[in-house]
Amino acid sequence: MSHPHDKTNTSGCPSCDIGMFTRNHYFTGKLLVERDFTDEQRYHVEKLRHHNQRLHGWGVVCGLRVKQHENPACRGRYVCVEPGTAIDCCGREIIVRETECIDLTQFEAVKALGEQEGDETHTLQICVRYRECPTEEIPVLYDECGCDSAQCAPNRILESHEFSVIVDPPPAADSLHSPKLAWDDTIGTFAPALRVALHADSHRLYVLTGGNSNSIIQVNTDNHIPVAYPLPSGGLELAVSNDGQRLYVVAEAENDPATNPRRLLVLDTADLAQAPIHALDIGGSVASDIHLAVAPGPDGRLFAAVGETGQVWVWGLDLNAAAAPADPQEIPLGAGVSGLVIGSNAEYGVASSGVDNNLHVFDITSIPDHVAKTILPAGALASALAVVRSSGPDAFVVADGAANSLHLVAFGSPDVLLGSVALAHAPAALTVSPGGHWAYVLVRDGDQSFVQTVNLQRLRQNLPVIAGQPFEVGAGSEQVVISASGARLYVPYAGAAGPPSDGGVAVVTVAEQACDEIIWRHLDGCPDCDVPNCVVLATIENYDFGDLFQDQTDPPADVAADQTNDFVRIDNRQGRRLLPSTQVLAEMIECLMSHGPGGAGTQGPPGPQGPAGADGQDGQDGQNGQNGQPGEQGTAGPGLEEGLTRIRALSWRHNTQDNPLVFISDATGQQFGAGLVIGFSGKVEVQDVIDADHVFQVFVRTGTRDQQRQGLICRCPVVGRIVPVEYTDDGAGRIISAQATGSPSPGAAFIFDPDTVSGRNILNGEINELWVKLRCDFVLDSDGRAVDGEFVRAQLPTGDRPAGSAFGIQGGLFESWFLQRRQG
Repeated sequence: MSHPHDKTNTSGCPSCDIGMFTRNHYFTGKLLVERDFTDEQRYHVEKLRHHNQRLHGWGVVCGLRVKQHENPACRGRYVCVEPGTAIDCCGREIIVRETECIDLTQFEAVKALGEQEGDETHTLQICVRYRECPTEEIPVLYDECGCDSAQCAPNRILESHEFSVIVDPPPAADSLHSPKLAWDDTIGTFAPALRVALHADSHRLYVLTGGNSNSIIQVNTDNHIPVAYPLPSGGLELAVSNDGQRLYVVAEAENDPATNPRRLLVLDTADLAQAPIHALDIGGSVASDIHLAVAPGPDGRLFAAVGETGQVWVWGLDLNAAAAPADPQEIPLGAGVSGLVIGSNAEYGVASSGVDNNLHVFDITSIPDHVAKTILPAGALASALAVVRSSGPDAFVVADGAANSLHLVAFGSPDVLLGSVALAHAPAALTVSPGGHWAYVLVRDGDQSFVQTVNLQRLRQNLPVIAGQPFEVGAGSEQVVISASGARLYVPYAGAAGPPSDGGVAVVTVAEQACDEIIWRHLDGCPDCDVPNCVVLATIENYDFGDLFQDQTDPPADVAADQTNDFVRIDNRQGRRLLPSTQVLAEMIECLMSHGPGGAGTQGPPGPQGPAGADGQDGQDGQNGQNGQPGEQGTAGPGLEEGLTRIRALSWRHNTQDNPLVFISDATGQQFGAGLVIGFSGKVEVQDVIDADHVFQVFVRTGTRDQQRQGLICRCPVVGRIVPVEYTDDGAGRIISAQATGSPSPGAAFIFDPDTVSGRNILNGEINELWVKLRCDFVLDSDGRAVDGEFVRAQLPTGDRPAGSAFGIQGGLFESWFLQRRQG
């Protein structure tokens, strides 16, 4: 719909091209014709467009709020747009000088909706675009092509605008600030991998497999080495106790599982090869799914929800002891259960219904009390549930398998639906990052599985949120688990159907803070567009032809009630791209400097222990207590040890450039290879490292072009040989030469193979980036103790001990990366 503010015909939008800038050259006696004046205007117009496009970008500068019509009788057709300014992607300024009301039902795309049958609803986006309108037609005095004396041409070009409507727009692109996901590693090749349970403090990941294996796989999260332990029957679900000493496994009955109840197996993680400590029947669980949850903190009780019957069984802490535990308490929810979580304060739990849109909230301190709350939208059917923990009260995020969406809710007075987000496919599982900023939702399309990110913090603030683009993970995934730091996702997957199976656990790295890369996007080219775009002003969801266009309320109106009343709400935030002025940005920066960003941040690590207080004085006249006597020193625990062999020097500097390879010589001084050297503070058994080619590894980037286009970073170990060496360093931890010797030796060298393509490319400097890993659990010194792998991390706040400390911890994964010196 055009608004040229005159009665003449319109000429539409010009092209978006910006050509070479050419100015008029004036001189005395120059003949000026129409072309000269046209070029003069084009020069200044395109200079301004170029300035807007390159230095400011595009979007709504100010104003242009879309609102309901003042007359309720007109709200079935009209919305009104307030005055304001925008700039399109071509750098053209769009100025609306007065409030204009537009009839949405007169657009052809909206008219077509009225002719459709059925109850399907649609999304409308109202946008504005730049338009040039010729005006003030006057006669042309000298028109060689004219046929009569009445030939006319426009005397002015009016820069105006027109409104348009987009019906069911395509999904928006990823937010620039969404977490970046990368498939970094795969644990094992076993299938189907059904479930995982992670215990951060012990660095252990437990994988439940099915099919013909029926095993528990214990994995060290430092080096991803798996160890398998068989189960007596098929496993279904698992969880780990808060102290990491007990593993809880729900398994089928060993005999006739179709008619006998599921069993709860309690395993000792110190020796998973032993028989279960307890094997208990779970009441009412025949052929049913089971959902496990462990209460946080010292409470530590185990909760098991039976999916079919809605029973929740609660065992006491005596479940972890060797003696037979007491019978569990029961919370009869009276309906099927699809998810179970316990709040961070260990006071109440939440179970999602598998048959309706209720959420059951129960007080775990006064079992069996519970309340069913109808807070989700009508028709919602939960497929997964997670708790959002932050410094404020808990919130809960619910995956809706009926509407392929995610809902964020908070319980209180009143209960509130904080927001909802559409997902690309049916959600199967979800997890939440530490601090509650992001949700990672596992969605499935047939056997294909993906992870989508959702910004929960924006959802809390009632800001528009669009789920991130689906990131594909292993086929047949049903669970996603996040590490305590939030830096890794573990996704078990069954793999492709039929042998050979490719199942396992995908290790996906998460980078939530990539803000420093935004400014470097200019390396990819300047922002540009081929045709002028229509700048989105507002979005209207759930529209059915004939609905009334209404302003949104605060708090947002109930969607189900709106549909009953044939209302749709105008959302001025969703889809609108802002282009704030420098003044607005300056005010925002001043506000942040004065008050901070606000909101709930992630809780920081505990501070160091303070100094001991001074002794109190002796008691006098019964008023003061006497000095306490110090107790006897306890026996040494399994913590830090003194005098461990550790990494002392490297032939490169961590995370730096221009690192040359070291040439290795034999006993005669003859050079026979080039590579990398790690030096130790004492002699180690390098022969053990030689025999196991996975202990000392060097990785390089690899991958096909298709993998690179998909955003996958692949690193593979290169072929080489390990040689025990003696070394010479520069006194500052840098090895400068090495000579082969026998084992045990104070150093180990990795020599690249010149007969392989990768080896030649590394030796020639064509492969520049190298990544080194040494699994120190398998490198033993002369005392039979593992080498302390703390070297690079000792320089960081996250290290187990500060650099130079006499104490350390045996083993660990040493990692380092650097750029070697290019040849020539």
